[in-house]
Amino acid sequence: MGLDIILTQQINIQVEKLVKLPKSIKDLRIKHFDALTDERVEIENPTLLDKCYFISKFTGSDLFTIKSFSMREVEKMFEHILLVFEGFKPKAMPPKEITLNGNVYELVNPEKVATSWHIDMTNKDIQKDAVELACMFYFPKGSIYGAVDVNKNFLNPLKDRYTDFQMHMELTTFMEANAFFLSNWSRSTRISMEKRNSKLKVEKRLKRMIGQR
Repeated sequence: MGLDIILTQQINIQVEKLVKLPKSIKDLRIKHFDALTDERVEIENPTLLDKCYFISKFTGSDLFTIKSFSMREVEKMFEHILLVFEGFKPKAMPPKEITLNGNVYELVNPEKVATSWHIDMTNKDIQKDAVELACMFYFPKGSIYGAVDVNKNFLNPLKDRYTDFQMHMELTTFMEANAFFLSNWSRSTRISMEKRNSKLKVEKRLKRMIGQR
């Protein structure tokens, strides 16, 4: 039975109109990452308020709206989100090319990319802005990282692709790319450990969520 059928059968139609719940893992984007890393929400033994807050942040619906539904509907929504994550297994190698909003991006090769990429990567924090980090994983196809025009202005600045990654990059692709670069970019032990700990923290929370089922 597909998740879309489960959603229709188990969750009130009125709830569906007011809360945009993902129907499958393919519907998850980087914006959902914030809800997974928010340590203000207890995942292992969540209270009813925890569940409301998590659903609110995960779906973008305001907390007041979520709290206006019955306890049964809140439980169903929370259960549905856990079901979406069930079976989440990142691939060892992320796709070499992705198309976001009609634009094609290539996976960066840490061994060949300019030194400026490595320097810029040290300033990206997955906890503060996961989208910025995602923009470092992939670069516009056929472009050179750090290239400038005759006036020394950067070509293809990060801000030009930020929205593409924020709205269209699948969460699974982001997690796969994050794991790939942790394994293949370890020139700095300090940086490598910081990023590895962030990844492990998210994976631990995912396992706790799924383990509740």
